[in-house]
Amino acid sequence: MNFTANRNVLRWVIIAFAMIITALILWNTYEFFQQLKESEQKNMKEYEIAIDDLVNQSLDAEMGNLGSTVTENTTTIPMIEVNYKGDMKARNLPEHIMNDTLKLRSLIDEYASQNEPIRINYDGEPFQTIYYGESPIITKMKYFPMALLLILVLFGAVIWFFYRSTKELVSKISFGQVWLKRVLTR
Repeated sequence: MNFTANRNVLRWVIIAFAMIITALILWNTYEFFQQLKESEQKNMKEYEIAIDDLVNQSLDAEMGNLGSTVTENTTTIPMIEVNYKGDMKARNLPEHIMNDTLKLRSLIDEYASQNEPIRINYDGEPFQTIYYGESPIITKMKYFPMALLLILVLFGAVIWFFYRSTKELVSKISFGQVWLKRVLTR
């Protein structure tokens, strides 16, 4: 089989195949990212319902474990709870941020732009507002496609440099062979 005659066709087929695989990986990453984001928003909706049930439960009612289990198991999503007095309580954030009121206020603005705040009412009056952001895994997933493209570019550069150096080496070898044939035939 003669591969050298169809080298350009083969090269373009390989490039097209690599582009298709890259596009599929990027598409699946995007789909995974969207599913993960929807899952976290569902978790926050469950958290909102659990907090609302806990706050609005009468004092003589029997408390179940579901509300407290849901609120305790929400450990990956950073959130800031602001009560009706304006007191702030942060969860799932680094310690140095939890103690910095200015940083918490700037995070409240950032979280409010990312997601709709959760408002908890007690007896029809506003009791607490919960601002929440994206979990660290979602933040990291945002950069995955860029890292994948960077790896693809670097891999392409290595192939290109290999191709160029091989082409130069082959031309030098063939030049040497032609020169050697000329010398030997004299």
